[in-house]
Amino acid sequence: YKTWGPPKLLAPQFADLRFSVPTFVQWGKKIINHKDSFNDTLFYYPKNGFQQLWDRLAEKLQAYGMRIVYGATVERLNVQNQRAVSVTISQNGTQEEIPSEWVVSTVPAPQFIKTADGLAPKGLATSFPCRGLLIVIFFIDQEQCLPARVVICPESRFLFNRLTEQNQFSRETVPSGKSVVLADIIIENDSSLWERSDEDIIQLTSRQFVETGLVSAHQIKSTFLVRVDEAYPLPSTARELAQQQLNQAVQKFENIVTTGRFASSDYNNSHTAMKKGMLLAQWLVQKKTLAGWFDAAEQLRQRPIRD
Repeated sequence: YKTWGPPKLLAPQFADLRFSVPTFVQWGKKIINHKDSFNDTLFYYPKNGFQQLWDRLAEKLQAYGMRIVYGATVERLNVQNQRAVSVTISQNGTQEEIPSEWVVSTVPAPQFIKTADGLAPKGLATSFPCRGLLIVIFFIDQEQCLPARVVICPESRFLFNRLTEQNQFSRETVPSGKSVVLADIIIENDSSLWERSDEDIIQLTSRQFVETGLVSAHQIKSTFLVRVDEAYPLPSTARELAQQQLNQAVQKFENIVTTGRFASSDYNNSHTAMKKGMLLAQWLVQKKTLAGWFDAAEQLRQRPIRD
């Protein structure tokens, strides 16, 4: 409930994909092979942080002559005769229409529906529930605070759903002898907590972080808050049905594809999302049918993901 709301609203297949019930044999192996460290012995992560991946990808694309437009908003997806003919974007108050051979959209489903006239019923855009994310970031005068990279906090007495320690992902991203911890709070965008000031949220979260016993108040040197609207698509039955309708509508067009967590309701991890993107690139290069792509994407989407 704390993360995704009332369980009765969640799609049953979501639980099958994201959670496992350990057997007695599995529990026994965990007890026998118990280690002091809760982190994996082998863990791959970009040395300079996750942004390094996207920066490198952008460099490669631009080296091949690709144009990347930053800070733009998609205004319209222009379609004619079951094809996307162009995309209209706005940037710094100026609109530009870009001709399209293919449109691969990662735009959130509700926005995508609203920008594409005739692609899907406009009323469908309201059937994709999401939750917002508050991230309180702590800069700490200590080498390490958490017993693992990620600590899940299901207790109702804590606002945050989990704590993550960046320097346990990559030591190079945080100054030596220091630590950076992120507290994730997943809530409704219209909740009373969301409406509170940054200062109030930081003070409340800081106090609860200290109550965990993982850090002392004097070790927290600075904090700040990041707000992300509609960061978490809710894996509800309603959203699942709406996504199926959207996929059926998109498949009627010859050169439009949607992919990504917000565009196709994939509650996946980053590596799975990247794998799906690479699969799509191969599909387009090989000029396979889009109907076949949606079948392949659904098979990938149904693979279990365990955190």
